[in-house]
Amino acid sequence: MSSLSVLGFVQGSWPMVLDYELREPGIYMVTVSVEGQDPFQYLLDGSAVGHRQTIFSLPPRLGHKPVVANCTLSALSSTPGDVRHRYVRVFGWGCGPRAVGSVAIDQVRFSPPSVHPREKQGAVYGFHSHADFEKVTAEFERVAPVDGNIMAQLEDQQKIDDPVRVDTEISDKRWDAKKASVGQHLLQIRAWFSANHGGDWVIAWSPEIVRIEE
Repeated sequence: MSSLSVLGFVQGSWPMVLDYELREPGIYMVTVSVEGQDPFQYLLDGSAVGHRQTIFSLPPRLGHKPVVANCTLSALSSTPGDVRHRYVRVFGWGCGPRAVGSVAIDQVRFSPPSVHPREKQGAVYGFHSHADFEKVTAEFERVAPVDGNIMAQLEDQQKIDDPVRVDTEISDKRWDAKKASVGQHLLQIRAWFSANHGGDWVIAWSPEIVRIEE
């Protein structure tokens, strides 16, 4: 996709981490917008293609308590002429001391490649956690091209009731896909602490796509 926006808590001097893949050079910029403040912008290294992980610190001016922010990753061409969107694949995004080090949720798995819910087939998913988290949900998004961009729409979600702690492996969770429309679907795992418990958060996406069939 050429842009991605998430809502999450931020705080001054907190670390932020992105795990992503670039397929062509370009301008890749993170913008963190908090109500009543000028946006903070951070330019990623877009000079080379490949899979990489970047950690950077948010500015102290964001304050000493967690506040809600809109965090956006934009991908644009860097060559002279018409501005064009660039493709960037994001595998993980997190903010806060407990979400960063590496992306605190990884090894997200989502299979099989296609599912027929009418035949009582379902998808299976799992993930690995490097940290303790207060709350975790699995969210299922339908992805489709729109005007040259990849758009994602949330169609279903499941609360993870299992305790998610350091080095926890969650496996063989089942999604029945009954609420899903026909098309390609991506899994995102969202893990976080409430503001009263720090506000750290992480979102991790599956490398695999599952197609829901008639």
